[in-house]
This record gives sequence, C-alpha cells and structure tokens, in this order.
Amino acid sequence: MTCLDNIKRIQGYLDNHGLKYETHLEGEEGEFDYLGEEEGCIVIINPGNDQCIYIDVSYDNYTLTFGGAHAHYDWDEEKNYENMMEDLISLLESKLGAATLLLGGKEWYGAGFHSKEDISKGNANELFWDVLEIKEFAREIADKGGVVECCFWDASLDRTMQIDTELVKADLSAGKCTREH
Repeated sequence: MTCLDNIKRIQGYLDNHGLKYETHLEGEEGEFDYLGEEEGCIVIINPGNDQCIYIDVSYDNYTLTFGGAHAHYDWDEEKNYENMMEDLISLLESKLGAATLLLGGKEWYGAGFHSKEDISKGNANELFWDVLEIKEFAREIADKGGVVECCFWDASLDRTMQIDTELVKADLSAGKCTREH
C-alpha cells in the first residue's frame, strides 16, 4: 500500500463521518513545505474552535498531532493503522485529550495524549510522572514551576493545571527522581 493509498483510506473514513478536512501534498509552500515525495497531511477542521487534528502520512508512518501532543504509528502493519484510527476517534469524541507541560508556564517540556478520565482527576504530576522521575527535569520544574494545558476536540472540556512543585521537591529530597536524561 502506498502513502497515497493510506491518505485515501483516511479520507474515506472522514467522508463517511461527515468531517471537514483539507489534504495537503508534497510541493506546497508555507506550512506544509516539509512534505516529501508522495507524503501528505490531512487537517481535520474543528467546527468549534481553531484546534485542528493533523495526520501526517509519510513513506513509513502516520503522525497524529493535536494540541501540543503527537504520536507516531508505523504503517508496516495493519494493527498500527487500527491503533492510530482508535486514537483519532477518541480525540474526535473527546475521550482523549492532549496535555502539554510548559516549564515556567512558557517553554514546551513534554506532551502526550491522555484519557478524559485521567485529565479530569486534575493531577498534573500524575499525568507527567515519566518526566518528573527524571532528576534533571524534576529539578528544573521544582525551580521554575510547570503548567499543564489540556485541550480537547470539544473545547468546553479544556483546562489548565499547575504542577505541584512542593510534591516534586519532596520527591527529589526522598530520592524518588532517579532516572537520568
């Protein structure tokens, strides 16, 4: 299956579900000038706000991007396409959101897709435990603070949370942040 075949397959799903989208291919200037030969990007237009979903399709993988988060899926196996589509559907249904960790509230420090249930708990430290267990990162966040911005396809669910820096400092003192970068 070629890259263009994969683009058509995704477009078919979007068409069948009445979703508005744009398709960009190699050779375009501006925002999509990074696309190489037979590569494309599908931009799913959010009718409620300006937070679109991007699906980059290259010669060997799909990249699903929303908010400050993205995930890669190799397309050498059908299961990877199915996983990407499951995540896409969960994003469109706002069962999955994008959480972005900003160091000092400004500098991108990490991001990932998280379930609505996990985000609704309001525990920013729990969402980014994998970053906070890295000693160097935990020290910086303890010093400068951290903000987690969470966005959903349905923007009414968006929220912002603070990293509990006192908890990070306590974890550092207790030797819990042991991974090296």
